[in-house]
Amino acid sequence: MTSVGDPDSTYGFVYDILGRVTSVSNAGTPGLPEVVLTQTFDAVGNRTSLSATVDSTLDFLTTYTYDDLHRLTRVTQQGQSGGNAVAEKRVDFAYNALGQFTTITRFSDLAGSNEVVESVYTYDSFARLTDLSHNDSTPDTVNDLRQYTWTYDALNRITQFTSPDGTVDYTYDDTNQLTGADYDTGSGITDENYTYDEAGNRTNVGYTTGDTNQLLSDGVYNYEYDNEGNRIRRTHISSGEVTEYEWDYRNRLVGISTYASLGGTLTHSVVYTYDVFDRRIEKAIDTNADATPERIERYIYDGEHIALVFDGLDNNELTNRYLHGPAVDQILADEQLLNGILDEVYWPLTDHLGSVRDLVDSQGEVENHIVYDSFGNILSETDPSIEHLFAYTGREHDAESDLYYYDPAVGRFVSEDPIGFSAGDVNIYRYVGNTSTIYTDPSGLIPYIGVYDRSTRDKATYRGIINDFTTPNSQFPDKPNFGKGRYILGYFDNTFHYSKNVIKFRIPNAINCEGDIKKTSKPAV
Repeated sequence: MTSVGDPDSTYGFVYDILGRVTSVSNAGTPGLPEVVLTQTFDAVGNRTSLSATVDSTLDFLTTYTYDDLHRLTRVTQQGQSGGNAVAEKRVDFAYNALGQFTTITRFSDLAGSNEVVESVYTYDSFARLTDLSHNDSTPDTVNDLRQYTWTYDALNRITQFTSPDGTVDYTYDDTNQLTGADYDTGSGITDENYTYDEAGNRTNVGYTTGDTNQLLSDGVYNYEYDNEGNRIRRTHISSGEVTEYEWDYRNRLVGISTYASLGGTLTHSVVYTYDVFDRRIEKAIDTNADATPERIERYIYDGEHIALVFDGLDNNELTNRYLHGPAVDQILADEQLLNGILDEVYWPLTDHLGSVRDLVDSQGEVENHIVYDSFGNILSETDPSIEHLFAYTGREHDAESDLYYYDPAVGRFVSEDPIGFSAGDVNIYRYVGNTSTIYTDPSGLIPYIGVYDRSTRDKATYRGIINDFTTPNSQFPDKPNFGKGRYILGYFDNTFHYSKNVIKFRIPNAINCEGDIKKTSKPAV
């Protein structure tokens, strides 16, 4: 395939003699500048560089370095000679014998002289993350920026989480669903309590669920759905305010409109545009309901990762460059520009789920601290004026709708799981089996990814065809770290297109080597 397109996007591809994509161009995509992404590979297929040109002007150059086990040990980003100015960034990674992160060190220069923050990971004998410290460049514990600790029970469930915001104790039912979060009295955070029916729907006061597990009311809002199972209307019970959700024929959310009442005055709206790969490439925000957007954001992707953001109302001025890590949804740096000139580089610091808890500037100062509840609702920010796209579990947070392709207010998806019951859950709206303290679901397809498996997900990356699960044995943990009923996540053909080329399959038994991988059932996708 050398080109592909639809009315909203066009892409051209160039390949090397091994069939690997070496260049992607979006020429012909309406509204966006022409961006060409070019990548190179080493002898074994690891990507060694990614560079960009924007309307024929050279932009960023990102380089990747690996160890003998093909694990990413360094990523750098800089400008190219004669091109746009790009802030220097460098991130180093170190691993233990199981392939889990032990340190992630961020620098604001390529030489590694200006350390910003070092993250130190500690695990117990069961390879579970027990301590995570984000430290500034001063070599003492007094100047630790943030420290997190976790305690587990015999079922590997997190029972206690301690953070700068205090300590919270978690309780679960017999099916591992979160039933309670008891916060320190002095934290100022309200305790959480959840009850469920047999299908995993919340039964808290005010909650009503239909026969097909569709949430009809949560006591604050009433909800309606179309025949495809997509949420199409949310009505505030007391005020009558109505939010309507518009979906296209591919069940993609293409618009959200809010009205003062049903059939009443439009107050604000958002319109989303997608490319041929179902990636959101534009968001148009009309805050005054005058049919003229006050803000338009346009996105360029590297696979499934947003690499560049442009201001659609300011002559497509570049506003953000993002640097991503080897794990899924691992955001490393957010370079923000004002009028096309560097304004600030923010370094996101995350917790065990990959949720962005702090934004740190290049001097190692915390500029914004974010507090979430157990299902990803943002409870507070120290400086909400700082805009940052990524939040809970490292996913894009849509501030206008307060969604992450998932509604944290009710702890469930707003549409059915695209693969239905093949995901292994009888409730195709339920988010990670209601065990949000431990698992994430980056694509909306994979219900269980363990927290202490998060940093090892790259070790389940397959570089073969879909029916050939071959990979170096050293890339898999040598302990039975993945249990029965869990899911392994991987990719094929080295494109790393998450939603397009994802391999996933359920593990019938605990595994501890690559040979066991070959004995599993065929992928569900």
